[in-house]
Amino acid sequence: MTAREPGVRQVCLVGLRGSGKSSVAKALSALLGWPLVDTDAELTRLHGPIAEQFARDGEMEFRQREKAVLAGCLHRGPVVVSTGGGAVLLEANREVLRGAHTVWLRAEPAELARRIAADPATATQRPPLVRGGPGESADPLERWTFEMERLLQAREPLYAEVARQQIDTGRQSPLAAAAAIARAVRGEAPSGGDGP
Repeated sequence: MTAREPGVRQVCLVGLRGSGKSSVAKALSALLGWPLVDTDAELTRLHGPIAEQFARDGEMEFRQREKAVLAGCLHRGPVVVSTGGGAVLLEANREVLRGAHTVWLRAEPAELARRIAADPATATQRPPLVRGGPGESADPLERWTFEMERLLQAREPLYAEVARQQIDTGRQSPLAAAAAIARAVRGEAPSGGDGP
């Protein structure tokens, strides 16, 4: 199936935190008239805030829960799925993501850092994932930029492996990004603003 072949029944959004997955997923769900599953929201509903899950149970336990939620929602009919930034780390998740129309939402690390630092939910919902780098006394924007650069370096090949479409969310609104994805899902020709 190509990125623009009709018949797509599941769209999954992947990318680093702050790339706009939740916002784009909401807009895309409305455009397509498909239900929306946000895996981070579902995991929070079932097990509490994600930062607390990491602290209490460890990352591997969280990733196993994430795998179960992702597999469960992709067994449904039409659905738009917003995944967590690290969902691509498990091969089992990459396998199911390759079976959907998976879209990699991208933005420059500095832009991601700006969004994350401005988000009031960061403290409770976003655990730090990179060791080292600027210390705790450093500017939050500097710390998050460092983390996004490191995470992008580690995860870029994994996002590229599963993505049928890439959208630069640093250059367009969530609605414009959702519209580009909807056109691909419907098999329509891209407009001039669609990313590669």
